[in-house]
Amino acid sequence: MFTITSVNNVQFSNGTFYSTTPTVQSEPLIILSAGFNNRFINSYFRGSATVDSGYAAPNGGATAILVQSSAQLVNITGNSFYLFTYLPIYVVESYNVKVDGNIFRSTAYGPRFREVTVGSMNDNIFDTSVLYSTSPTDNQFVVVFGLDSTEADPDYPSVTGFSTNISISNNLIKNAGYGQGVLIHAGQHIVVANNVCENVAQCIGITPYNTTDSIDYLSVTSNTMNGAVGVSQSGVSSP
Repeated sequence: MFTITSVNNVQFSNGTFYSTTPTVQSEPLIILSAGFNNRFINSYFRGSATVDSGYAAPNGGATAILVQSSAQLVNITGNSFYLFTYLPIYVVESYNVKVDGNIFRSTAYGPRFREVTVGSMNDNIFDTSVLYSTSPTDNQFVVVFGLDSTEADPDYPSVTGFSTNISISNNLIKNAGYGQGVLIHAGQHIVVANNVCENVAQCIGITPYNTTDSIDYLSVTSNTMNGAVGVSQSGVSSP
């Protein structure tokens, strides 16, 4: 819908954004590249996933907002994301990014950071993964809030750094029965605090993914977890 490149001080607010070709949508609804002090607030983003079917494809479907190419001072706050089969928010190689106070309902995943310097994913609500099933298959493993590995994404082969100075705090994560609330593959100066996981297979995973990953200066404190209920793990790799 929108491609925003190297512009400053743009605000999207009180909008409604729908995926127009829901079964084949592969491009993000909004792409922000570079620029300074841009905000996305109080808006509604809708994808096309089938709730609780267990059949959503984790590598398909639209992303709502993609932030990339050294964007600076980005604020994504107070929005609602519904029925996305992939990452509703993906932030790549950017600076001072806030993903705070949003609601993710019946999306496959939550937001993901790759090589973000100074950022937060705080005070969000994630309620029910669209991949949630009582009999999950191997490709249905869910990560709600994630910091990516230094291993390059095929779409961003030159981006191989780690995130630093990140807060993942005060989030409520519900109903990711075959999934993980917070995943950290690599990073420095990270705080994971006061998150609550309800009916989630793992609350927090701190797992370097490859030999170039390291995790340093990490604080994990005052998180609460109630584990997954009624989810079969047979026949699939353990979460």
